[in-house]
Amino acid sequence: TRANTIQNSRFGIGDATFLAVACGKLEYVEDTLKRCTRHTLHLTSGRKLEDVKVILKSLGLLGDYEVDRFHKMTQMVGQYCDGDWRRVLMIDATGMNAANFTTFSTGINTKGFVFTHKFLHDHPKEFYRMQSEGYMQQLPVNKAREKEDKPAYVVDVKFSMSAGIIMEAMCPQCAAQNASDPAYKYRMYHHAHPLDRYLNACRAEWDEYQAEWKRRGCTAEYVPYPYTREMIEGYFREYSALVGFEVRPDGPTEEEQEASR
Repeated sequence: TRANTIQNSRFGIGDATFLAVACGKLEYVEDTLKRCTRHTLHLTSGRKLEDVKVILKSLGLLGDYEVDRFHKMTQMVGQYCDGDWRRVLMIDATGMNAANFTTFSTGINTKGFVFTHKFLHDHPKEFYRMQSEGYMQQLPVNKAREKEDKPAYVVDVKFSMSAGIIMEAMCPQCAAQNASDPAYKYRMYHHAHPLDRYLNACRAEWDEYQAEWKRRGCTAEYVPYPYTREMIEGYFREYSALVGFEVRPDGPTEEEQEASR
């Protein structure tokens, strides 16, 4: 089974979110609000949400038109302000469009963005080569959408992914700047967050939430933490078989670490 998530918003991914659903303290309702009466939300589907005393209206990312004005630009051409390759700009792109998720932070992408564009600034002839081969004409273009309150610099994930894929296809040396990232992440994650310590911390926080909710009157039965070391070891075996080399739940051996440095 293969799933691809495409949406304009982000979703809750924390253990507390899943536990709250399991304990009956949280429910996701996908609908639009038609009107409000006292402590009641009337939805367009006809459903009523009663005993509602607080409404938080989350608008997501609202861009600042001052950024467009500062750069005197009307559009983003790929990652370039008004098509000027010397002025690169990156944001935490809005929405989701992916089948595989490496991370939900901007750290990995930010590092790759900096290394890639530094390479082009250090080797401008590479950019001019790509430019002569029609690079700029292939890049996606994003203009301001005033009705949606979105300046030109506010791009979505699909836009950012397309721009990055086109650049790396036309300049393999850019992609090479980040070729060692997977081996580094493999070492770093397991050194900073060993599996057993990580699982113990997750279980402790999971149980702490339930204990606190119980003190506040929650009557749901205890929900055990859903992941075990045995399950994770199974994930690693399955992944290793698919990619054709061994990836260990306890991280690389000392010999593998030395070889990847």
